[in-house]
Amino acid sequence: MAGLFVEEMAVNVLQHAQKKDIRDVSIDFRLFISDSTVCFSMTDLSELFDPTSFHELHQYDSAEEHIGIRTVMNAAREVRYFSTFSSNNLIVYIDR
Repeated sequence: MAGLFVEEMAVNVLQHAQKKDIRDVSIDFRLFISDSTVCFSMTDLSELFDPTSFHELHQYDSAEEHIGIRTVMNAAREVRYFSTFSSNNLIVYIDR
């Protein structure tokens, strides 16, 4: 599930960078696992994009569209998004 989410989010960042002709893209993925929780974080320096708002708008799209975002958002116990210094920061907590 996390792999599907990482792939979809990374493709999204790269597509937005390509549209703006940005050649240097930085994406930082981190995965933390404790006894009962998986914490996934992602930071990128691309166009601002809040996947929580996106999910709210597109949660009822066809089954094949945005499946990575939808799957993780539905499984997550908590999702935090914030923007600092023009970066996207996403933290997702999923119970194991």
